[in-house]
Amino acid sequence: MKRFISIFLISVLLLTGCLALSGCSGMFPFFLRLLLGLASQDGTETADTTETVDTAETLDTTDTDIIGSDTGTSGSGTSDTDPVYSQSLEMTANENGSMSIIRPVLLGKDSDAEEGTWTIFVYMCGADLESEYAAASYDIMEMKKAATSDRIRFVVMTGGSEKWHYGFGTPGKTSIAVITDNKYTMLDYEGTESMGSADTLSGFLTWGVQEYPADHMAVILWDHGGGSISGICFDEIFFNDSLSLAELDSAFFALSPYLSKKLDFIGLDACIMSTFETAAILSSYADYMIGSQEVEYTGGWDYSALAEHTLSTDADGASCAKTICDSFYDDTAYDGKTSTAAMAAIDLSKTDALIFSFNSMMNDVIVNTEDPEDFRSVVKKMRESDNFGGNNDISGYTNMIDLGGVIEACDGYSERCGAVLENLFDCVYYSSTGELHGNSSGLSVYFPLKISSPTELMIFEGITPSPYYLVFLDRYCRSSHGEETAGYDTSVAFTNRKWNWGETGGYSKWSYINDYIVTGSSPYITFKKAPHLDEKGNFTFTLDEEGMSYTSGIYASVLQYIEEEDDIVSIGETYDVGGDDETGEYWDYFDGTWLSLPDGQNLCLHIFGMSDEGIYYISPVELNNAFTYLIIHQGWDDDYAVIEGTWNGLTDFGAVNPEGNELSDGDLITPLYEAQNLNTDEEYNYVGETYVYRKGEKISYMPLAEGTYYYMFTIEDIYGDYFDSDFVVYEIDEDGTIWYDEY
Repeated sequence: MKRFISIFLISVLLLTGCLALSGCSGMFPFFLRLLLGLASQDGTETADTTETVDTAETLDTTDTDIIGSDTGTSGSGTSDTDPVYSQSLEMTANENGSMSIIRPVLLGKDSDAEEGTWTIFVYMCGADLESEYAAASYDIMEMKKAATSDRIRFVVMTGGSEKWHYGFGTPGKTSIAVITDNKYTMLDYEGTESMGSADTLSGFLTWGVQEYPADHMAVILWDHGGGSISGICFDEIFFNDSLSLAELDSAFFALSPYLSKKLDFIGLDACIMSTFETAAILSSYADYMIGSQEVEYTGGWDYSALAEHTLSTDADGASCAKTICDSFYDDTAYDGKTSTAAMAAIDLSKTDALIFSFNSMMNDVIVNTEDPEDFRSVVKKMRESDNFGGNNDISGYTNMIDLGGVIEACDGYSERCGAVLENLFDCVYYSSTGELHGNSSGLSVYFPLKISSPTELMIFEGITPSPYYLVFLDRYCRSSHGEETAGYDTSVAFTNRKWNWGETGGYSKWSYINDYIVTGSSPYITFKKAPHLDEKGNFTFTLDEEGMSYTSGIYASVLQYIEEEDDIVSIGETYDVGGDDETGEYWDYFDGTWLSLPDGQNLCLHIFGMSDEGIYYISPVELNNAFTYLIIHQGWDDDYAVIEGTWNGLTDFGAVNPEGNELSDGDLITPLYEAQNLNTDEEYNYVGETYVYRKGEKISYMPLAEGTYYYMFTIEDIYGDYFDSDFVVYEIDEDGTIWYDEY
């Protein structure tokens, strides 16, 4: 009954919005047609778009810039004076728990396009994926090969890359091509806009749906993705300017007057963009959203499979979404990368029900976790949720965690949790996942695993669909600064007891986060018995009850002392720690062996993630003389590990680098180790010996070399700080015998 009432209310609100908009459409400036270089100022067609060319050579292009005036100054920003974009979503809530959503009404004229025809608009920001790897050009080749009929058409806007390959695109500029009947036609347009601008996207789409209408229409955004905070499509010409979620909303809102029905789907061929915040926005414009919770490997989507499917008689948004998920998984299987796959298709008609129920659940949680101990219990469980994009000090933090994990963490503090999970499962129409994320739900949500800057929270404030979740995160962030108190301050979300989606208090509102310091000696980690060597030579400690409530993870680190150079070299991290979560007692399991290359070189290991099947490490190396990280997977019951591929971490501008390729026979691996000279304090990479890799080789446990090693525990707290124990020094002799001593 509650679900029926919610849907009924949405219908009434949409009808009310329709009546209001129909009487005042002349007030909206986006009703003016945005022109490209394909039309003159008076609307007369100037380009012959019927001519086809079989090569990728550009026709006579002109240097016009009519899509939009924004040339790269937009984006998420870092100040109180960021540009303001028109928004579609009217979402409001009151402190009494009531909430309403009004979405824009699509007022475009019905198309007389032939039944069963498809136009897929691809907004292809090449960035370094194209300039360095030609990834965009390879996908264009797939489209050209598979678009065998005029019933399927790809309209592709390329840009954002300093270099294009095989004659596709225009280096340093934007251009547009049409792909159909196995032909690639470059149109008479060349621009200088940023692909990270809302104006560029809206101009392309507004022109496109009028010039190339079809029975079925869809949009795909192609490039790097950075999750809900960083957005998508990072233009390397304009200093990696990107499309924020607010800009996506603005761009599609400008398109809405030209649509008579929702797009069949909006696809996000980019890393970690299947998020709750993104779905809340795109629900206004499409029937389905397709995206990945995790990193996509460089090959991305299979456009041949998509094109071939659209030519089937029963193709629609739902079936295309399933095809994209399945073909992506099949490609990862072919390349040996299924473990990290996490592609999902979201039924956007179900999003509002999820928003309503999730916000109500978080209201309950706020009411029922006034006590700090209850609050910490929920936070601890949320931090244990599956997370995506790395989220460690080595690879960087996306701060995206699984929405299903957040909901499950609230169990016991809201009776609605089961219903909210049902709404989530209804929302996720289909998914294809590998073992690393086998229990992921299909949608992620922002959670500051690493509290780094006010900017993140300012951006999140403007895009979150749940004010009560925002209130929860504000208490979490303030608690991390030693301000842990009973109760919440709801004024962070509600002004005069009301919240409006899209409004923010600016950078200054969250500036208290600048005071956050990672100490390495968290005051929240307290002991019954501090770390020490017991009478049996075991390195052990016991947390007290308070310390246990703040602890979110425990691991150990190993360093080697190189006497000749007076250097300390990091061997890495291990979860090889025994413990009893009931008593709070923990101890080392270290036996003097370490995961190593077949030639005996110990690899520097950093913990990357865990699944039901095992643990993932990343290891810094030079691979064929280029820096990267190996992804290494070890099953829980295995005494060996395997190299599954490579990983490049986050970019400097907040995007996620796609997962690298599988290793090949003859690849050259040179291990790297973080090191520091004790005399000069200089930090550098200690370089190992080059090893020639053979496909299928295993990474096995081998004895550490004879020498002096330092071992310590790291205990992470629930607020992102940690406690490093003192070191235990141990000597390994030539027989592999270990001798311990406290440092």
